[in-house]
Amino acid sequence: MSKKSNRPENLSGTARRLLRMTWKYKIRLITACLCMMVSSAAVVRGTYYLKPMVNNYFVPLIGQTIKDASFVKALSAAVKGGDHLLSGAARILILMAGFYLVSSAASLIESQLMVSLGNQVMFDLRTELYDRVLSQPLDAVLSQPAGALISSFTNDMDSLNNMIRRSLPYLINGTVTCLTILATMIGLHVRLTLVMLACTCLMLPVMSWLAKRSMKHAAARQVCMMELTSKAREYTQSQELIRTLGMEDTARQQFSEKNARLFEHAFRADAFSHGIFCVTNGLSRIGYAVVLMAGSAMALSGSTDIGTVAVFMQYYNSFYKPLTDMTKQISNVLSALAGAERIFRVLDVEPEKDDGDIVLTGWEKPVSGGNTLSAESDGSGSPAWKTEDGMVPLRGELTLEELVFGYIPGKQVLRGISLTIQPGETVALLGTTGAGKTTVISLINRLYEPEGGSIRLDGIPVTRIRKESLRHAVTTVPQDTSLFTGTVAENLRYGKPDANQEELWKILRLVGADFFVEHLPRGLDTMLDRGGENLSQGERQLLSIARAAASDAPILILDEATSSIDTYTERKISQAFDRLMSGRTVLVIAHRLSTVQNADRIVILDGGKIAECGTPGELIRRKGYYYRLLHADEV
Repeated sequence: MSKKSNRPENLSGTARRLLRMTWKYKIRLITACLCMMVSSAAVVRGTYYLKPMVNNYFVPLIGQTIKDASFVKALSAAVKGGDHLLSGAARILILMAGFYLVSSAASLIESQLMVSLGNQVMFDLRTELYDRVLSQPLDAVLSQPAGALISSFTNDMDSLNNMIRRSLPYLINGTVTCLTILATMIGLHVRLTLVMLACTCLMLPVMSWLAKRSMKHAAARQVCMMELTSKAREYTQSQELIRTLGMEDTARQQFSEKNARLFEHAFRADAFSHGIFCVTNGLSRIGYAVVLMAGSAMALSGSTDIGTVAVFMQYYNSFYKPLTDMTKQISNVLSALAGAERIFRVLDVEPEKDDGDIVLTGWEKPVSGGNTLSAESDGSGSPAWKTEDGMVPLRGELTLEELVFGYIPGKQVLRGISLTIQPGETVALLGTTGAGKTTVISLINRLYEPEGGSIRLDGIPVTRIRKESLRHAVTTVPQDTSLFTGTVAENLRYGKPDANQEELWKILRLVGADFFVEHLPRGLDTMLDRGGENLSQGERQLLSIARAAASDAPILILDEATSSIDTYTERKISQAFDRLMSGRTVLVIAHRLSTVQNADRIVILDGGKIAECGTPGELIRRKGYYYRLLHADEV
């Protein structure tokens, strides 16, 4: 995703796409728009009754005073006898109240419908956005600026929701109200309408200038908010590193600079936004005086009546309020559309290709969506690959053929690696940082696609295997422990969603993690805070290993799986690892030589190529790279 822009690059396209999303709920949308029209029309019509009220029931009383005895007697008699003067005024008041009540009811229904519509569209958009992120190629997700995706889920979504719930109703309702009032004004008195429009034309340049300045700084505020959110998230997650490196002052300064930029643009955006109201309010009052003077002169000359002037002035106030509100809302709409454009940009990233036609069958492990793989197998009751030529037993044989890959074009990490791992064999990959060990794992899991060469599983190219099936056959314990906020049991069930309590304890005992889980406050129901921060690093690693054990996959990859475990804990789970690896194809990546000495074979990577390969004994006798590492204790 590109850096956040101040304005939507494709305003009409983004608006049309957003309209298509809301059109799924067209009944609510159309009903809300009709309610807006009814509300505006009812207010305008109710206000119109000021004209007959003034002309028919107040003008005749001009010259009468409350001290005039005859007026008091006449008023008393009218109340008792139901004089047509008072009864007519009462009917008009009832009509006005009725129209205003209709307007209020329609406005209430419209607001509830728009709130419902806004939340529904946001629900759909969040769901689609998260689904798309999960289905996109890993490099597309990792290439996003830090915090940009989080900002799309929060700031951009909030702006879009506010636009649908508030800004759009303001604009639609304001437009309908202004047009209805203008049409009614023209019907009332053309010359007074022209005077009002002349005042409006003098105000528009000022309102336009203020609105543009407000929009500019409001958009910049959104950009600064994204940058500040990203920096705050980065610094919050790196507190230990910041403190150990003594970076507190640097972190404060950098955060303060971004906060100051946000303050500056937020202040200016709000200042210009409120300035629109203050300036237009002042100018409208001047215009009000001008129109009132013109109307009074026309009434005195006999070219209009007092009732017309009275209702016209009421329409004048009703005309400028939505006009001012609409001017203030335009900046919010543009900022929200810019956010929607960024969200759509994420949605438009092509999902990772999965053109595999071979699936894994006979596997009890539930897959995403609550489905289970077919019970069909090769006839032996064991998992098998279902190919067009029949069933191929899942044995766990991995073959790498002349693998070539680079994260950056022209800069290769792997340069023609070929390796075959037999079913049930344990192979260890050793090498310096950047040698390509973790890259091999990523290619096996098809997180990336090789530039050259191929990978085969049981003789089947992995490109022909459905990714979901491939990743059910291969489980990985990553170097960086990844636990989720939730209970211990919930984290373990990511490996086996249908596991009961007894099965979970069995898995924990298998990897030697039961000894510390038993002493947690609530055992398996203990809540892990923010990815397990209430556990030690070693305990988090043990739970990560237990989660992999729960998946019971035939191919196991350990990427520095014991890097964060102390020597005592490592010894404690060594036997558990032996049981876990039994009957499985295991690929171990490690820097500690103690973790690979029991491997069937050791492969040394150097410069993206295989430098040495053989059993530990063979490599020692060759006195090459492995021999030097072993005797120099470099790892």
